[in-house]
Amino acid sequence: MKTAYRFLKLASFFVLLSVLASYGQGQTGGVSSTVTAAATSTPGASNATPLPWKFLAGPMGVLNSPALDKDMESLAGCSDPKAAVPSEHVTNLLSATIGPTAAAKLAGQQAQYVVIHVVDPTSGPTGSDAWYLYRSAKGNFGDPKWDCQKFSGQRLYGAPSVLFLFLHRHAKAVSLSSAREQVRNALTAAKAKSDTPPTPLTKGLLQVLASTPSDSALDAALKTNALDTSLKAPDLQAVTFCDAVSGDHFQWLGDNGVPSTSANLHYESAVVKRTPANIANLKMILGLLFGAQSKEASCLDIASTDVTVWGAGRIQNIGLPSDISIAGYSVATGSPLKEEDRAAKQIGAVGAYNDEQLYWWDASIGIPVHQIKDLQYSDSNDTVVASQVSKQSAYAMFNLMLHPVDLSDPGSNVWPRLLVGFPLASSPWDKLFAGGAIGIPLKPFRNFQFFAGVTFIRDKQPATLTAGSSATDAELQNDLRIKTTLKFTFGINIPVKSVIDKLK
Repeated sequence: MKTAYRFLKLASFFVLLSVLASYGQGQTGGVSSTVTAAATSTPGASNATPLPWKFLAGPMGVLNSPALDKDMESLAGCSDPKAAVPSEHVTNLLSATIGPTAAAKLAGQQAQYVVIHVVDPTSGPTGSDAWYLYRSAKGNFGDPKWDCQKFSGQRLYGAPSVLFLFLHRHAKAVSLSSAREQVRNALTAAKAKSDTPPTPLTKGLLQVLASTPSDSALDAALKTNALDTSLKAPDLQAVTFCDAVSGDHFQWLGDNGVPSTSANLHYESAVVKRTPANIANLKMILGLLFGAQSKEASCLDIASTDVTVWGAGRIQNIGLPSDISIAGYSVATGSPLKEEDRAAKQIGAVGAYNDEQLYWWDASIGIPVHQIKDLQYSDSNDTVVASQVSKQSAYAMFNLMLHPVDLSDPGSNVWPRLLVGFPLASSPWDKLFAGGAIGIPLKPFRNFQFFAGVTFIRDKQPATLTAGSSATDAELQNDLRIKTTLKFTFGINIPVKSVIDKLK
């Protein structure tokens, strides 16, 4: 019995030391968040601890397909939260944006995560936006099934990198061929009106018409937003191109021109290292145990159509565990995003994610539901007296899981675990506990487990004297020996977070 107690004591001590040492080593060094585009750091949020925002993504292209519109609409179509994730819709969208090869490679890798932000300004009186979290394949051991509930959740399970995709629906764009055709029609119309008093725009178009520009010259002019760079007359302005509805100039994404209101999209990400849930619980236990622009006269109207503007980026080298934040803004090209403008320029909600792995161990509070009674010996009038005392106290429990669990999910309390406990009282080594705990998968019992095991009680007992024996206090003290007795103990095991939340 004495050997078993010593082994339990030494094992508990070295486990605690090794856990804290490994955590201390893991905290050294910086935490990086790199993206595929050139990262530009900006100040963080306006709270006490600024977030380390970095550029993540901007517009990269447009989608103009009814089939893809249905795919986007289907993302929010999970009526049953336990149903399977609509993976075919995500795959279609990834193939149309980052490309079929990259999408296929992503789907073939294990536990690859994709964060998707869908913005629809035409939904409802003020528009809407939604964040989705997709996992491309089955996760690691213990990673829960990925259903629609998690598809709209905020929990990643130990991902070192995350792909981000934004989709802004019902934006405006014009194809290069359509814009070229509209310019040709405007030149023809200007020629037909040459006998009327010409406007500055008509004068500019007539000057261009005189040079008979080729299709390639018109394409180049459209992409630089200046049709008559050779115009010499001082009273004429350069002919530029504006969206017929908004009056915005176009920015070109490949062969598609997007008005600045749709093109000035700017997404940033912030990754903040967090304390692992089990380390935070252990530290609490140890503390208890040991203490729009105006249209110019020379701007040629170009009619655009409804499209979806998209962009993508990747957050890499995520130090685990971390909190990930992603936010989109409408920022004019070339204008830095100022800290005081974040709230006004933000598009929809911030995507906030907890990226934390599953854990094999945790710390908790164990509360016995019965009293542990023992005999305490003292001297009274030179006679040995034995009195019964209660030694009940709460325990600081070290939990060793039989299955890796998500400590942020109350459902993890169902899984069985092994326990080693220390009383939250003086001399914690005098009442070590060893046993196990298991939860009940019913809602009223989800926040704790039931535990049972053995308490190793170390106390002083007489070696030769008994209650009623004649002995002075000095003789009794000389006869006392440290002995270890076993007492069956049972009660409830409560995660530290639940205890702290109740105290708050």
